[in-house]
Amino acid sequence: QLFDVTMVEYNAKADLVEKARMYKNCAISVSGEVAPEARVAIAQAANDLLTIQGVDASFVAIAKNGGVNISARSMGELNVQVILEPLGGGGHLMMAGAQLHDCTLQDAETRIREQIDLYRAAQKENTAR
Repeated sequence: QLFDVTMVEYNAKADLVEKARMYKNCAISVSGEVAPEARVAIAQAANDLLTIQGVDASFVAIAKNGGVNISARSMGELNVQVILEPLGGGGHLMMAGAQLHDCTLQDAETRIREQIDLYRAAQKENTAR
């Protein structure tokens, strides 16, 4: 019973996972607002996306109060804290989040992709040394 969820939570998580698209070995899911009682589904979806083969990190972004909330998870190869810090977020290597104010979902997705690009470029530069 510890892991039981309501149907609202389960459906919200399933919807977020279904909407995910791959970008440079990262799963990115972008969605409108979720029901207040299903907010835990955002973190759960980010966790579930990591179980997909080839996914190094996951980013789940949902609209909230004219902005966007982002939950990010990693298997350790990518540091999601470093990726989200320029967006005002924080956390640690394998679990991070951010709240973007006055931001659209499309803009949030673009910003996430840009930060992934910058992070991947820095990884390549460090490997080349």
